[in-house]
Amino acid sequence: MEGARASERLSTERQVIDQEQEGVLVTHLRRILILTLMLNLGALYQIVQLANDLGVLPTSWKWMSLLVLFAVAAVIELIFLFATWTPVGGLLLQLLVSTRKNLQRYRLFNLLGFVILLGLLPVLIMGPYGRFFEGFLLRLFGLWCLGLLGATLLYAINDQWAWSNTLPLSLLLIAGVYRIAIFIPWVSAFPFSLGYSEGSRYYFASLFFGERIYGVSSLGWPVLHPSRYILQALPFLFREIPIEIHRLWQVLLWIGMTVAAATLLTKRLSITDPFKRVLWITWAFLFMFQGPVYYHLQVMVIIILWAADSSRFSKTMAVVILASAWGGISRINWYPVPGFLAAALYFLEKPKLDGLSLRRYLIRPFLWVVAGSIVAFGSQAVYITLSGNQAAWFASSVNSPLFWYRLLPSATYETGVLPAILFASSPLIFLIISTARRRPLRWHPIRLLGLGTILGVLLVGSLVVSTKIGGGDDLHNLDAFLVNLMVIGSYLLFKRFVQDQYHGDSITQPAWQVMALILVVPTLFMLDLGGPVSFPNLERANDALAQLRDIVGETTARGGNILFMSERHLLTFGFIDGVELEHQYEKTFLMEMAMSDNREYFDAFDADLEAHRFTLIVTNPQHIIYKGRDYTFGEEDDAWVRNVSTPLLKHYQNKVILDNGRAPIAIMEPKP
Repeated sequence: MEGARASERLSTERQVIDQEQEGVLVTHLRRILILTLMLNLGALYQIVQLANDLGVLPTSWKWMSLLVLFAVAAVIELIFLFATWTPVGGLLLQLLVSTRKNLQRYRLFNLLGFVILLGLLPVLIMGPYGRFFEGFLLRLFGLWCLGLLGATLLYAINDQWAWSNTLPLSLLLIAGVYRIAIFIPWVSAFPFSLGYSEGSRYYFASLFFGERIYGVSSLGWPVLHPSRYILQALPFLFREIPIEIHRLWQVLLWIGMTVAAATLLTKRLSITDPFKRVLWITWAFLFMFQGPVYYHLQVMVIIILWAADSSRFSKTMAVVILASAWGGISRINWYPVPGFLAAALYFLEKPKLDGLSLRRYLIRPFLWVVAGSIVAFGSQAVYITLSGNQAAWFASSVNSPLFWYRLLPSATYETGVLPAILFASSPLIFLIISTARRRPLRWHPIRLLGLGTILGVLLVGSLVVSTKIGGGDDLHNLDAFLVNLMVIGSYLLFKRFVQDQYHGDSITQPAWQVMALILVVPTLFMLDLGGPVSFPNLERANDALAQLRDIVGETTARGGNILFMSERHLLTFGFIDGVELEHQYEKTFLMEMAMSDNREYFDAFDADLEAHRFTLIVTNPQHIIYKGRDYTFGEEDDAWVRNVSTPLLKHYQNKVILDNGRAPIAIMEPKP
């Protein structure tokens, strides 16, 4: 009798548990349906808005079909949402459970399906129907739907995975693959430059092998961002590698260096769970691309994350010196970055022991920062001496004007640097502040102050650099701040921030809303990038190249000298032969000198133009139109017009304009 009662009581308890579990699951389902419906309605609104702007409603059956499809989906979602407050909600859960059981029979099929799913977002946005997904809300809804489907497939692959965990992994992986896919158009055999300074980068990288490539020994090394061009120069170790391989190498640098830094971060965090490791590597990859964090900065991040040891002063000092020597040939605002990152790791990993004075505790990170900065300045001085260039040219970055208005929304950056960085960093900053305030005695105040000082100095310094002429169009100048914020936030999230005083209660995980924002914000930055891909017309480009060859050949046959102000990489890769390189007055370097208003440099430039030193000048078409701050990079364009276009058009005129299918090329000759 008692056994029967016990069995009945156990059965009742299981029913209660099942009912409680069902209630929780229904709540989760309801939240997902509400979010899906909201995103669907936002996408529906944007479809109508885009179609109206194009004037295709109701005449286009494609747009009408898309409109009807999204409207029907919204109605179905609304019906399902109301059903969750009725007994039908339980049936929906049973349907989902049975769907998972059925899918579990075909695990290989699920894995293959997920792999295919990863490539669908690039196809939707960058493919032939990408014009239908130009709206941000449309892209977000597409990512969400693919993420839900991908989470379901992952959920069916492994019995140990919870669907609530597979959803963020699915979303991040899909977003990560799309971020990589954005690089696809970069790998091209198109002979001309794909962007304003794209061709210039290969020319600057080639200068490390100038005598071999151009037959000239006095070219000098690049002035701007030497460390970047050292990395890009590696393919020049091999002779006659085509331009598409160099473009592929640059893409691999962007992807590979960022993945390496993200992987080393997870290794330093001691994340052993493969599921969490893949999740956080993907998140860190997307987080760093919010800047983006340039690959030549990643060299320093990789060195510090890989080799810095907070317990070994001398080893870390050697590592900081190595990374700082690299920073010295990069950018002036990167000089203290290795020391700051090593100091941040020290404050995170080394507790302030009771018997240790503040002076002795702080001396190590202080020396790393100071020594690293000194080494960086010394490294720059050595490079300037060896480069064969005028020292004054390297000071252009500190002589350029600052435009403070670019911190706020402007024509150059619609979002504005300050709102954008607040949006990108606020979830992690909230996590750090809320966790530290909840249990301040866990960590000595000097450690919190040290971390706060590092972030504060990097934030303020990066914001100032972002206002410099030539910047302020994205967050790449805040790269060092983003990296340190990522490291500090990750240490807190994975409970690797070593405590000074242990409390019986463990550090609680952030609320799911905060965690959702931490994971989602980097994907939102990514969704605003890319669009329908239109590959350059190689036939038209080759025709333009043939015309340029003919004109250049006729000129050199008469003994004329030709200045490739732009498209200089055509000489680098042998698209045009028989031209003696005129090293001065390359377009990107001219712009740098124009932005710093280097009068000594332009006095020589003006004199050469007035003397008609060049028989032909190859450049982009020139105009004398002043734009001002109401246009994207208006001040930069005005500096070019003032220092370059005006004297150029005074002494030279267009001989011919070539249409290469992407951007016109002007061939200019002296005025009579």
